[in-house]
Amino acid sequence: EKKMSAMGDNVDQTVAASKSPTDGPANSEAGETKEMFGQKISDTITAGFVSLSLAMGRKTGLFDALARQQGSKTSHEIAAAAGLKERYVREWLGSMVVSHIVEVTTGTAAEAPRYFLPPHRAAVLSPSGADVVRIGMSERIIHLAKVADDMVKCFREDGPAGLPSSAYPDHQEWMQSLKEPMLGSTFTDGFLPTIPGLVDKLKSG
Repeated sequence: EKKMSAMGDNVDQTVAASKSPTDGPANSEAGETKEMFGQKISDTITAGFVSLSLAMGRKTGLFDALARQQGSKTSHEIAAAAGLKERYVREWLGSMVVSHIVEVTTGTAAEAPRYFLPPHRAAVLSPSGADVVRIGMSERIIHLAKVADDMVKCFREDGPAGLPSSAYPDHQEWMQSLKEPMLGSTFTDGFLPTIPGLVDKLKSG
């Protein structure tokens, strides 16, 4: 069976090796304090959690539900529209609010918070065509997290050379979910019409 790299992707080792950690403006060691670097690491870890929440929003259809809704809605209304459990939707919405992705309005203490997704954000998070690749990439973190312990073994000198493609059972389905809208927007809508008469012939059989 074909082996993949420990990270599950093809990595251009030549390019990676040609770039020194001290190359260019990225070398900000001068003047950097322990607190500054610690904050950078904390921000990176937080971004990882947000990426996972983004992936969950896509896989559950919550971003699509938010993009379709008119005006702000409560977590109960959003959960009902998406066919999901309100408790989990509410907690997910909380993570999206603190990440400045979903907006929330609050009234009195007796009123439930109301959530909405601005149109320009909906265009990114619930896209059509080739734009789906950006938000679709968030799901890659789920695939990698599933095999993280096995990846660690690959680092060891006596460990396996890599992971088999069977370690990523969702990979092909995920790739297909990204390719289909890309083909629709670039091939069907962009390329085929450039050939005179071809679209009409295909429609007529």
